[in-house]
Amino acid sequence: EGITAGTGEAANKVVIVQGSAGAISWKRRELADGESWLVEDFHLGQTLNISITSTGTDPDNVDYAMIEIKLVKTDCASPADCPSSNTTCYNTECKAGICSYSAEPNCCGNSICERANGEHCNNCPNDCAQIAGDCFDLGWPLIGCTGVQMTSIDAGNMFNLKSKTDVTLYGFEIRTSSSDNPDHDTLAVEVYTKPDTWVGSEQDDKPWTQIMPRKLYQVPIREGCYRPL
Repeated sequence: EGITAGTGEAANKVVIVQGSAGAISWKRRELADGESWLVEDFHLGQTLNISITSTGTDPDNVDYAMIEIKLVKTDCASPADCPSSNTTCYNTECKAGICSYSAEPNCCGNSICERANGEHCNNCPNDCAQIAGDCFDLGWPLIGCTGVQMTSIDAGNMFNLKSKTDVTLYGFEIRTSSSDNPDHDTLAVEVYTKPDTWVGSEQDDKPWTQIMPRKLYQVPIREGCYRPL
Protein backbone atom coordinates (compact mmCIF):
# COMPACT_ATOMS: atom_id res chain seq x y z
CA GLU A 1 0.00 0.00 0.00
CA GLY A 2 1.04 3.64 -0.35
CA ILE A 3 4.55 4.12 -1.67
CA THR A 4 5.16 0.36 -1.56
CA ALA A 5 2.04 -0.54 -3.56
CA GLY A 6 2.78 -3.09 -6.27
CA THR A 7 6.33 -3.80 -5.20
CA GLY A 8 5.60 -7.23 -3.70
CA GLU A 9 8.43 -6.68 -1.24
CA ALA A 10 8.16 -7.00 2.56
CA ALA A 11 4.50 -7.97 2.46
CA ASN A 12 2.84 -7.52 5.86
CA LYS A 13 6.12 -6.33 7.34
CA VAL A 14 7.56 -3.11 8.71
CA VAL A 15 10.54 -1.79 6.76
CA ILE A 16 13.22 0.13 8.66
CA VAL A 17 15.36 2.52 6.60
CA GLN A 18 18.22 4.80 7.62
CA GLY A 19 18.95 8.17 6.06
CA SER A 20 18.18 11.88 6.19
CA ALA A 21 16.03 14.32 4.20
CA GLY A 22 17.31 14.91 0.68
CA ALA A 23 19.94 12.15 1.01
CA ILE A 24 20.24 8.50 0.12
CA SER A 25 18.43 6.16 2.49
CA TRP A 26 19.30 2.55 3.17
CA LYS A 27 17.01 -0.30 4.06
CA ARG A 28 18.21 -1.90 7.26
CA ARG A 29 15.59 -4.48 8.25
CA GLU A 30 12.21 -6.04 7.51
CA LEU A 31 10.31 -6.99 10.67
CA ALA A 32 7.20 -9.12 10.91
CA ASP A 33 4.79 -9.23 13.84
CA GLY A 34 6.65 -10.31 17.00
CA GLU A 35 10.14 -9.73 15.60
CA SER A 36 12.82 -7.39 16.97
CA TRP A 37 15.99 -5.76 15.74
CA LEU A 38 18.86 -4.89 18.05
CA VAL A 39 21.52 -2.30 17.27
CA GLU A 40 24.30 -2.76 19.80
CA ASP A 41 26.19 0.23 21.25
CA PHE A 42 23.73 2.62 19.60
CA HIS A 43 24.10 5.35 22.22
CA LEU A 44 26.39 5.54 25.26
CA GLY A 45 26.87 1.80 25.25
CA GLN A 46 23.15 1.08 25.18
CA THR A 47 21.37 -1.11 22.65
CA LEU A 48 18.57 0.16 20.41
CA ASN A 49 15.68 -2.31 20.48
CA ILE A 50 12.96 -1.98 17.82
CA SER A 51 10.14 -4.48 18.27
CA ILE A 52 6.90 -5.10 16.39
CA THR A 53 4.47 -5.90 19.20
CA SER A 54 1.32 -6.38 17.09
CA THR A 55 -0.16 -5.79 13.65
CA GLY A 56 -3.67 -5.96 12.24
CA THR A 57 -6.65 -4.01 10.97
CA ASP A 58 -8.67 -1.74 13.26
CA PRO A 59 -12.50 -1.41 13.21
CA ASP A 60 -12.23 1.40 10.63
CA ASN A 61 -10.46 -1.00 8.24
CA VAL A 62 -7.13 0.78 8.68
CA ASP A 63 -4.02 -1.39 8.78
CA TYR A 64 -1.74 -0.71 11.73
CA ALA A 65 1.48 -1.88 13.32
CA MET A 66 2.39 -1.30 16.97
CA ILE A 67 6.11 -0.53 17.19
CA GLU A 68 8.14 -0.32 20.41
CA ILE A 69 11.44 1.56 20.23
CA LYS A 70 13.65 1.78 23.31
CA LEU A 71 17.23 1.96 24.49
CA VAL A 72 18.19 -0.91 26.77
CA LYS A 73 21.27 -1.97 28.62
CA THR A 74 22.19 -5.26 27.02
CA ASP A 75 22.93 -8.17 29.35
CA CYS A 76 23.87 -10.76 26.79
CA ALA A 77 24.37 -11.79 23.20
CA SER A 78 23.91 -15.48 24.04
CA PRO A 79 22.97 -17.55 27.15
CA ALA A 80 26.68 -18.03 27.84
CA ASP A 81 26.90 -14.31 28.71
CA CYS A 82 24.31 -14.59 31.50
CA PRO A 83 25.42 -14.92 35.15
CA SER A 84 25.54 -18.58 36.14
CA SER A 85 25.24 -18.08 39.90
CA ASN A 86 21.98 -19.22 41.52
CA THR A 87 20.80 -20.85 38.29
CA THR A 88 20.48 -24.40 39.64
CA CYS A 89 17.12 -25.77 38.50
CA TYR A 90 16.66 -22.88 36.05
CA ASN A 91 16.93 -22.72 32.26
CA THR A 92 18.88 -19.70 30.99
CA GLU A 93 17.94 -17.83 27.83
CA CYS A 94 19.06 -14.61 26.17
CA LYS A 95 15.99 -12.80 24.81
CA ALA A 96 16.45 -9.47 23.04
CA GLY A 97 19.68 -8.89 24.93
CA ILE A 98 18.13 -9.61 28.34
CA CYS A 99 18.96 -12.67 30.47
CA SER A 100 15.87 -14.70 31.19
CA TYR A 101 15.52 -17.62 33.64
CA SER A 102 12.71 -20.17 33.75
CA ALA A 103 12.30 -22.82 36.44
CA GLU A 104 12.96 -26.47 35.59
CA PRO A 105 10.10 -28.71 36.76
CA ASN A 106 10.63 -31.42 39.39
CA CYS A 107 13.89 -29.94 40.63
CA CYS A 108 14.66 -29.04 44.25
CA GLY A 109 15.90 -25.47 44.11
CA ASN A 110 13.42 -23.94 41.65
CA SER A 111 11.52 -22.06 44.41
CA ILE A 112 8.43 -24.23 43.79
CA CYS A 113 7.32 -26.76 46.41
CA GLU A 114 6.35 -29.68 44.16
CA ARG A 115 4.41 -32.00 46.45
CA ALA A 116 3.62 -34.45 43.63
CA ASN A 117 7.37 -34.92 43.19
CA GLY A 118 7.77 -35.84 46.86
CA GLU A 119 9.20 -32.51 47.99
CA HIS A 120 8.59 -31.32 51.54
CA CYS A 121 10.25 -29.06 54.06
CA ASN A 122 12.53 -31.82 55.32
CA ASN A 123 14.11 -32.88 52.01
CA CYS A 124 13.79 -29.56 50.12
CA PRO A 125 13.65 -26.72 52.66
CA ASN A 126 14.66 -24.00 50.18
CA ASP A 127 11.47 -24.58 48.19
CA CYS A 128 8.97 -25.83 50.74
CA ALA A 129 9.89 -23.88 53.87
CA GLN A 130 8.45 -20.81 52.14
CA ILE A 131 4.96 -22.22 52.72
CA ALA A 132 3.54 -20.95 56.00
CA GLY A 133 2.86 -23.80 58.43
CA ASP A 134 4.51 -26.40 56.24
CA CYS A 135 7.16 -27.26 58.83
CA PHE A 136 7.25 -26.56 62.52
CA ASP A 137 8.49 -28.07 65.76
CA LEU A 138 6.30 -29.71 68.35
CA GLY A 139 7.51 -29.78 71.92
CA TRP A 140 7.00 -29.03 75.57
CA PRO A 141 8.05 -25.58 76.78
CA LEU A 142 11.09 -25.60 79.01
CA ILE A 143 10.49 -23.72 82.24
CA GLY A 144 13.92 -22.76 83.52
CA CYS A 145 15.84 -26.03 83.55
CA THR A 146 12.89 -28.31 84.34
CA GLY A 147 11.01 -29.27 81.19
CA VAL A 148 9.84 -32.91 81.14
CA GLN A 149 11.89 -34.91 83.63
CA MET A 150 12.00 -38.64 84.25
CA THR A 151 13.79 -40.95 86.62
CA SER A 152 15.11 -44.46 86.15
CA ILE A 153 11.81 -45.99 87.29
CA ASP A 154 9.69 -44.24 84.67
CA ALA A 155 8.37 -46.24 81.73
CA GLY A 156 9.36 -43.54 79.25
CA ASN A 157 8.41 -40.11 78.00
CA MET A 158 4.93 -40.60 76.49
CA PHE A 159 2.63 -38.17 74.72
CA ASN A 160 -0.44 -38.14 72.47
CA LEU A 161 -0.40 -36.40 69.10
CA LYS A 162 -3.76 -35.20 67.77
CA SER A 163 -4.13 -33.45 64.42
CA LYS A 164 -6.96 -32.12 62.29
CA THR A 165 -5.08 -33.08 59.11
CA ASP A 166 -2.35 -35.48 58.04
CA VAL A 167 0.97 -34.92 59.81
CA THR A 168 4.34 -36.43 58.90
CA LEU A 169 7.04 -36.67 61.58
CA TYR A 170 10.56 -36.38 60.21
CA GLY A 171 12.50 -36.63 63.44
CA PHE A 172 12.77 -36.06 67.16
CA GLU A 173 14.97 -33.85 69.25
CA ILE A 174 15.71 -35.02 72.76
CA ARG A 175 17.22 -33.06 75.61
CA THR A 176 19.07 -34.36 78.60
CA SER A 177 20.49 -32.83 81.73
CA SER A 178 24.22 -32.57 82.16
CA SER A 179 26.24 -35.08 84.13
CA ASP A 180 29.04 -34.58 86.62
CA ASN A 181 29.96 -38.27 86.53
CA PRO A 182 32.10 -39.38 83.57
CA ASP A 183 31.06 -42.99 84.29
CA HIS A 184 27.43 -42.13 83.48
CA ASP A 185 27.83 -40.00 80.39
CA THR A 186 25.93 -42.23 77.96
CA LEU A 187 22.17 -42.19 77.37
CA ALA A 188 20.26 -44.98 75.58
CA VAL A 189 17.25 -43.86 73.51
CA GLU A 190 14.53 -45.90 71.74
CA VAL A 191 11.35 -44.61 70.07
CA TYR A 192 8.03 -46.48 69.94
CA THR A 193 4.54 -45.69 68.71
CA LYS A 194 1.01 -47.07 69.07
CA PRO A 195 -2.48 -46.18 67.82
CA ASP A 196 -4.81 -44.09 69.97
CA THR A 197 -3.70 -43.01 73.45
CA TRP A 198 -0.77 -44.21 75.49
CA VAL A 199 -2.89 -44.11 78.65
CA GLY A 200 -3.31 -47.61 80.02
CA SER A 201 -0.31 -49.03 78.15
CA GLU A 202 2.46 -47.53 80.26
CA GLN A 203 3.58 -50.95 81.54
CA ASP A 204 2.44 -53.09 78.57
CA ASP A 205 4.86 -53.43 75.63
CA LYS A 206 2.55 -55.48 73.39
CA PRO A 207 0.67 -52.56 71.69
CA TRP A 208 3.87 -50.66 70.94
CA THR A 209 5.85 -50.74 67.68
CA GLN A 210 9.50 -49.70 67.67
CA ILE A 211 10.23 -47.07 64.98
CA MET A 212 13.78 -46.14 66.02
CA PRO A 213 16.26 -48.76 67.22
CA ARG A 214 18.26 -48.32 70.39
CA LYS A 215 20.89 -45.58 70.07
CA LEU A 216 23.51 -44.32 72.49
CA TYR A 217 24.10 -40.60 72.94
CA GLN A 218 26.80 -38.76 74.83
CA VAL A 219 25.49 -36.72 77.74
CA PRO A 220 27.08 -33.25 78.09
CA ILE A 221 29.45 -33.02 81.04
CA ARG A 222 28.85 -30.10 83.40
CA GLU A 223 27.17 -27.89 80.81
CA GLY A 224 23.99 -27.55 82.79
CA CYS A 225 20.34 -27.54 81.94
CA TYR A 226 19.11 -29.18 78.74
CA ARG A 227 20.59 -29.17 75.25
CA PRO A 228 19.67 -30.78 71.90
CA LEU A 229 21.47 -34.01 71.01
